[in-house]
Amino acid sequence: MNTTDSQHADLNLEWARCAIRSLIDKGVRYCVICPGSRSSALVLAAHEQEHVLHSSVHFDERGAAFFALGLALGCGGPVMMITTSGTAIANTLPAVVEASLSHLPLLICSADRPPELRDTEANQSIEQVHILGAYARWFFDVPCPTREIEHVDFLSSTLSHAVDRATCGDPGPVHVNFQFREPLVPAPAQVSVPLHASAGSCLCAPLSGLTLPPGVGPHMRSATRGLLVVGQLASDAERDALTHLANTLAWPVLADVTSGLKDATGPRSLIAHYDLLLRNSSFQDSMRPDVVLHVGGRIVSKHLALFLAQSPCSAYIICQSHPRRNDPAHQVTHTCIGDLGALCEALTCDFASPPSEGLDHAWAEGWLGADRRMATRLAEAVGPAELTEFSVSRWVSMAMTRSHGLFLSNSLPIREMDMVGHPFADRVPVAANRGASGIDGIVATASGFARGLDRPMATGTLRTWAQHGFVTESIRLQGDPCYLLFEKADARLGRGMFLLCPTRTQGSILLIPHGFHDRFTAEIGVLLAEEGRFRAVAWNTTPRQPTKDDGSEIGYHDPALEVENYFTGLARAVSVLGLPGPMIQLHGFAPHLRSTEAGRRARAILSSGSNDPHQSTLDIASCLEHELGDRLLVYPTEVSELGGTRNQIAAVLRGWGRRDFLHLELSFALRKKLLEDTETRRSLIDCVEGQSR
Repeated sequence: MNTTDSQHADLNLEWARCAIRSLIDKGVRYCVICPGSRSSALVLAAHEQEHVLHSSVHFDERGAAFFALGLALGCGGPVMMITTSGTAIANTLPAVVEASLSHLPLLICSADRPPELRDTEANQSIEQVHILGAYARWFFDVPCPTREIEHVDFLSSTLSHAVDRATCGDPGPVHVNFQFREPLVPAPAQVSVPLHASAGSCLCAPLSGLTLPPGVGPHMRSATRGLLVVGQLASDAERDALTHLANTLAWPVLADVTSGLKDATGPRSLIAHYDLLLRNSSFQDSMRPDVVLHVGGRIVSKHLALFLAQSPCSAYIICQSHPRRNDPAHQVTHTCIGDLGALCEALTCDFASPPSEGLDHAWAEGWLGADRRMATRLAEAVGPAELTEFSVSRWVSMAMTRSHGLFLSNSLPIREMDMVGHPFADRVPVAANRGASGIDGIVATASGFARGLDRPMATGTLRTWAQHGFVTESIRLQGDPCYLLFEKADARLGRGMFLLCPTRTQGSILLIPHGFHDRFTAEIGVLLAEEGRFRAVAWNTTPRQPTKDDGSEIGYHDPALEVENYFTGLARAVSVLGLPGPMIQLHGFAPHLRSTEAGRRARAILSSGSNDPHQSTLDIASCLEHELGDRLLVYPTEVSELGGTRNQIAAVLRGWGRRDFLHLELSFALRKKLLEDTETRRSLIDCVEGQSR
């Protein structure tokens, strides 16, 4: 390596370090990294800041960009993404479009070839300047690192401005294109201590001295049929301010599912089922408003949008955090732009004397009364008796708690949740890609949303299972709607077959990890599923040692011992959601092959998957011994083998503080009896279900 090459490598890393440090100084805490050599300096600089910068690596730029989008939704701040040169940056466009229309701050940092390689058909070189077009709020082409530029101040100022353009006024994506010459980074032994860049200035200033546009106050104070429409809100602070405003106005509140206001803590005059109510033309005609106050983003409901477009209001006032037009029906008369929390506070203060004195109370009560009647009818018509798209929306919305997050797919899932979803018991973060309302990038965005929230999440689509080679089939068990989730015949990879009964609020979960090896356990699992009331049952779908057609082995697969598989994933999901009831795993053993006298005489061996049996294991053992007779031994107090201490499902549950795992080893004689005798199965079910109540 000659001197010039060494300088290029050192400068690349110096500039990259300065850029990353500048972004961190401006509050960037999340980084999504895609592989590629041209961006090596940026990746290395980001890795050096791992104590403050949370990085994720993704191999596909398109999915990674949607993941970054979800991160911005979840964490509420700017997210950085690093890509290499060429088509890598082009693959970010769908997510950039969504971020632009949803006003989410993404910082796309792409690496590029130096100017002498542009327009020369050099390998992996395309025109990257302004490649994201009008969807990027700002673009900057950073020159190749050189000593001729005082790079610390230059980069600090440039990257500081990039964050401001992504977060202030009209938030959205920005594109910073970094040119690098080879060699891209120094050899490992030559990497020196990072530089520290000074923080740049900030274009954003706290909103103060806010004044409302002329005419807004008089129109709202004169309203007799004022309607408050709420679109997507970005933070709990905005929701708190909006709720205070709504309770001051006492107007009916039509809150979109993405507002985060459809819960028990929301406005007192919340109309949860307006989409269904507005499908009645007579109701529409009698309930038209004279003034509409629209706060936040666009709304999902087509029926509400049509109702508003056909209502001749004296004023349609919209409050939003950006200057872009949100007026598809061309009816907005007044626009208020600024921090939504501050705008709501200003509107609330403007009505120091309650405006409800002029409100048509009979009209407002008409909305509230109709909503209560619709809620009653929905509870009767869309209950747990049948598994439908509507009942799934109801069940999911009723199951959500403050510790969850909900990301909804576009098309029907989000509309159905908006239409029939039950108000949440508590405030739940809700998100969706409603900027361009595309159906692509949903899973990647939802994954980023969960990462940004650092909490569990429910998604509004099952299409992902089909994409991964699974088939779903609805069935009924003892009158309960359940469904089977199993691998397609041509996509059988040993991930398992699952019976899920989501409407059962109590019950155990049964696992059959060795159905091919432990004779009769798979069949016993089917019979127990039909005769018991388990929440879920899981079977393995390939032998422990699957073989090719010629009989040769192709690997080893054991769902009970592998750290990451669909069985441990189920255990993790049960723990995250806090579902009560034990998780029971059925195995088979041959007494004559055991190494201890206790093992040879046992009919069954029970354990908690650890050296410390849980009380639930002892209780089930006592119950089974009473029902089935003696020789049911508990590990390790009565027998020293087959304790399941290496079982990974048990390890997952213990990691979440749960001890309700039962490892049940059955002798061949007892398995045969369970297979043939209904009363024996009933005894097992009764003992197990006694622990899940």
